[in-house]
Amino acid sequence: MADRQKTLKKLEEEASEGQAVSQYELALRYEQGIRCEPDLEKAKELFRQAAEQDHAAASYHLGMMYLTGKGVKANPEIGCAWLKRAADRGDCDAQYNLGLAYIKGYGVEQNYKNAAKELTRASDQNVPEAEFLLGYLYMLGRGVPQDFQKSIYLLGKS
Repeated sequence: MADRQKTLKKLEEEASEGQAVSQYELALRYEQGIRCEPDLEKAKELFRQAAEQDHAAASYHLGMMYLTGKGVKANPEIGCAWLKRAADRGDCDAQYNLGLAYIKGYGVEQNYKNAAKELTRASDQNVPEAEFLLGYLYMLGRGVPQDFQKSIYLLGKS
């Protein structure tokens, strides 16, 4: 128990010094109640601090909080803006979820070409859900040229 408290105290100290990795790790603990009481407000603030330092995973988590309304008032536009930051830094979960948002037109204008771009980036990192949706887009020719061979390949791969 003492080691857990030391770890938490050290993370808190490093986070208050502005270390993005510690802000992110501490935010995850507060979000999920790992070795502390859940506190979504603290989690949101710590994710924001880390995300503003270009921490991709923090940007993703903050974006998902806004998309889903977890601990904040749902705001899909703000959520997608944070997802875009994370996606542009290579976060495959953000790329997948942003691609899905473009398909649905949730938080962003519906745009199959942008959806295919984000899903391709996630698919290139072997995200099965992205491969499936991208295969579906190729089957229908939405945002990409219709290509049944590519569709079958991606659907089979997923």
